Amino acid sequence: MMSGPAVVDAALQLHDIGLAVVPAVARDGKSVHGIVKGFQKWRRRLPRPKVDELFRTRHEACIALLVGHCGLVVVDCDDDDALAIAERRFGYTPILVQTPTGRGGHLYYRAPTEPVRAANLRKSHGLEIDIKAGKGAYVIAPPSVRPSTGTAYRFERGGWSDLAALPTFQISTMTPVTIASSRPTNEGGRNDYLFRCALAYARDCETGEELSLKVFAINEAKCNPPLPWDEAERVAESAWRYQVAGQNRVGRGRYVTTPEALFERLMDAPDAFALDMRMRLTHEGLQALPGRNPGLGRARYLEPPEAGRPRSRRRSSVRVRRLFSPSG
Repeated sequence: MMSGPAVVDAALQLHDIGLAVVPAVARDGKSVHGIVKGFQKWRRRLPRPKVDELFRTRHEACIALLVGHCGLVVVDCDDDDALAIAERRFGYTPILVQTPTGRGGHLYYRAPTEPVRAANLRKSHGLEIDIKAGKGAYVIAPPSVRPSTGTAYRFERGGWSDLAALPTFQISTMTPVTIASSRPTNEGGRNDYLFRCALAYARDCETGEELSLKVFAINEAKCNPPLPWDEAERVAESAWRYQVAGQNRVGRGRYVTTPEALFERLMDAPDAFALDMRMRLTHEGLQALPGRNPGLGRARYLEPPEAGRPRSRRRSSVRVRRLFSPSG
């Protein structure tokens, strides 16, 4: 593992050749979370004294390269098959970085003049590939060492001296990532739209930071006008909390809930349990909506009838008879 002074020296050397770097400590040295905030909105990279200060107090940090601030696009491939496909699709580049996993790698390209959006090609293309682009994207750069394994990021091909020879990333080689709606979302529906998109994409993200990048891209592309960055970030954070808590039901179809006490009583009666599920599915009609309490909206016939409510009781009994009646 690199010593503290070595990490500082390496970070400053990258800064001196024109790259934007910050420490990455969280998630085993793969995330800048908790170190810097709002770098997506920076107009310029950090000055050298600030870089020196940040790394001197974090000797075990990896070096995160803010690709958008460096004028780069990095294609992150999770396995060797994805790497081979990416090189054929996006073209040869003199810089290939091997990650500590020993599989796949990072392909470096020069950013074109037109903007390139960060993209996850797993869902849209079925490829284990992430396009790291824009001011909200970053990758871990050599000679960083992953703390848990002591394995370094290293150049499989080329080096920093090859930055000037990088080919320009061709946007035409990448089919746009499908987003929930093809029409711009105007004021009044932006937060709800963005939140639903965030929940849909959260299942394919490994970190909240990755989800934030997707939310930023959707916000810029589909919201008219886009929400402020801090508001879009709050939307992403909220969606990620649902994902982490196991409460993200978007895309899972309809679902039903059963009180624990009833579940215990019906465990040994599978036919009765199946009938109960069918009745709940028929009458509750709960959709996979974000943030809805599964206990809300429960049909009245599932609860004991209250005194003084004969109309509700008659309505409930009709529902049950319809389910059991052979004539339907």
